[in-house]
Amino acid sequence: MNMKLSEKEANLFFDLYTPLLDYTNERLKVGPSFETFWARGDNPNTQLLGLIANELWAHVDIIDDYLQYAPIGEEEKEIIREWKRFVRDEFFVERHLMTGTVFISNRAKKVYLVNGLYSTVKEMLPNASCPIAVVATLLPFKGKIITDGLLASYFMEIPDNVNELLHQIYQETKENNRIIKKL
Repeated sequence: MNMKLSEKEANLFFDLYTPLLDYTNERLKVGPSFETFWARGDNPNTQLLGLIANELWAHVDIIDDYLQYAPIGEEEKEIIREWKRFVRDEFFVERHLMTGTVFISNRAKKVYLVNGLYSTVKEMLPNASCPIAVVATLLPFKGKIITDGLLASYFMEIPDNVNELLHQIYQETKENNRIIKKL
């Protein structure tokens, strides 16, 4: 197991996700057209992508509209369709394992094992020690759980009692074999 997707898988994710964000942006008029950026040899910035992604997850039915017209195969459409099972929440990144990163949902106290895209989640959050508070969107992808690459972290002092509670939640979930590895 690995803490991130293979390069081929990460390429596929972005080949599917970027046009979906572009479609969402065009439909909901969140920001400048992606064509504007690409025409000048640039890419949309992370802040704009985050705003567009927020709108996508707030209006998830846009996926069905997109799939009616997307020039992609059935297998790719099914991958995107599965994203409607996303989980968006505030999480605590509790620890990094050899098989992925442990995210604990702030609201539901569910424990997820999450893979990175091109980089591990640990690499996406450099110089931060666990637990780390993040807002993230978790997506199913080829039998794994990934983020959409747009983690919003806020570094704050986690009180010892919260740290201990997170550790306890992880340990109990692990012992009961209830870590969520697929959405």
